[in-house]
Amino acid sequence: MVQAKTKGTEIELVELLTEPEKETVSKIKAIAQQLNGYFLEREDYVDLLFISRLAKQHVVSFGPPGTGKSYLIVSWNTHFTGSRNFSYQLNKFTVPEEIFGIFSLPKMKLEKYERVVTDKLPEAEIAYLDEVFNANTSVLNMLNEPMNERAFQGKNVPLETIQSATNFMPEEKTTVAFYDRFTWRIMVDYLHEARNFEKLMRLGKYAPSEFITKEEFASLQQKVDLVQVPAAVYAAISKMREMLRIQNIVPSDRRFLWALRGLKARALLNGRESCSQDDLWILKYALWSDPKDVAIVESIIMKCIDPDAARIKEIFDQAVDVEKQLRPLDVDKDPKLFADVKEGLNKLTKIADAIAELRSSPIMIPRVRQVAETLERNVREMKENIKKQKLGD
Repeated sequence: MVQAKTKGTEIELVELLTEPEKETVSKIKAIAQQLNGYFLEREDYVDLLFISRLAKQHVVSFGPPGTGKSYLIVSWNTHFTGSRNFSYQLNKFTVPEEIFGIFSLPKMKLEKYERVVTDKLPEAEIAYLDEVFNANTSVLNMLNEPMNERAFQGKNVPLETIQSATNFMPEEKTTVAFYDRFTWRIMVDYLHEARNFEKLMRLGKYAPSEFITKEEFASLQQKVDLVQVPAAVYAAISKMREMLRIQNIVPSDRRFLWALRGLKARALLNGRESCSQDDLWILKYALWSDPKDVAIVESIIMKCIDPDAARIKEIFDQAVDVEKQLRPLDVDKDPKLFADVKEGLNKLTKIADAIAELRSSPIMIPRVRQVAETLERNVREMKENIKKQKLGD
């Protein structure tokens, strides 16, 4: 990774990453691999955890209880040494003192209202706030300044990222405004693939095997703004913005700027000095607010990244429709439905084969190919499940 640096009349070639920083990137890749081997079907979430800290942004995950959201955050955090942490589960009765500390009595005697922040959020680099949208307005309003300006009580705070997990979407108007502070939003569901569920049953306690110091990560953070953004990436983002507006999905300009910094962080985590089309994939976790828009945002991003990717998504959606049609059919009660089930199974086979053919394209970007492989696997598993349920095979 080389960048040009002017020195007098000469141009000096300078490596963007030092050798120690390259080692840190290698460590991050090793940690991500370990997390992905334990927290199955959570690859993008693992990416967002690293991206959010490197870019000094915040991420929130939504999903039903028991999907491992909190455990993933806690386990990810065990890989960092020397970093100060703060974690708390919020509810409507949580008071500011629990998060920001009590007022100093000696200071109050001097008519100065300053909080004792020892071991509280203002001292932390990494904060985990569980069910953050349960908090009352006073707590949420006080979180704004540390999250946005990285300041509290007129002093700078070291906060790099807030990670949050919740079981429900924000509904109250004041909560929705606070919701925008999270650059990254990801929906987490129960495991889809049977083989992954079986593997889950055999897992023991998570045990980290690789560690990164606070200083190592800080060195890498300083390089994020030096990552280049090619004209093609800017053009793709602009195209996404226009296509989203047609669908009445209007992320703020600020949100696009935040997301762009995330793209730079992702490129750096992959050892690259510039962003690529592959990095654009993560924008599907930044450009939606309402869950009903997730599929639309994903489809538009796919079209902007790779036309084949959009086609794969359309084909997969056909498989979902076929499964819905087959689900209520009961061959035992009505043997005449046997032919309909067989026809549906044949359709699923053809859909899986079509995805396999499209993902074999030599020019498909790696991240899209990975998604295509997953979707193909899902369709084939879908077919086998229906075959067992309906025909007993």
